[in-house]
Amino acid sequence: MIPILVFVVVLVGLLVRYIQLRVILSRSESAWMDSREQMLALGQEFARYAFSHQGFLPEKIEVLTTVLPDGPAKYVYRHVPQLDCDGRLILVYDETPRHAMMAFPKLVYGRHVLFASGKVELFEEGVVHQLIVGDNVLRNRLDLPEIPFMEVWDGGR
Repeated sequence: MIPILVFVVVLVGLLVRYIQLRVILSRSESAWMDSREQMLALGQEFARYAFSHQGFLPEKIEVLTTVLPDGPAKYVYRHVPQLDCDGRLILVYDETPRHAMMAFPKLVYGRHVLFASGKVELFEEGVVHQLIVGDNVLRNRLDLPEIPFMEVWDGGR
């Protein structure tokens, strides 16, 4: 009887924890979607810029400030000379890990990443570090300079 009771208590505890995490995530979901939409708009702006500049991209992200409501300081730009170099290259990522993600039984934080293909994905912080390493390997193969991971975390401002 006691083992069944322990099992039920543990199961109820896990269910309560899951519900807590879902409530927290639902509260931050609109901010997460807004950030994703801004990153997609930024990708479209890169495409427009490249179209009007013989395929070349700007040296600095500040050139695209019209689509950056919070300014360029919110993002880290990894310059690529031309948009059609390779769609797997990383163009931009969030400067800080600020988007909550479920990793039951806890939440982890991640960053949106914009690829040269225009695709935007949300990745856990550790995965972003691995993506930057892979991006630098790809940059070496394409004879582009490596760009180190920019650690801009200031404790959450």
